[in-house]
Amino acid sequence: IGDFDSTPCSGEHVEHTAQVGRFRIKSYSMKNENVVRIRFSV
Repeated sequence: IGDFDSTPCSGEHVEHTAQVGRFRIKSYSMKNENVVRIRFSV
């Protein structure tokens, strides 16, 4: 997505996206015109 960093990082990393399994977007909000905060659970 251009220069946009779409990788949420909370310190845990996987080798393959298949290891993530299901996840749920709990909420999102616009912090400003350049920042979207996304809360999710796995």
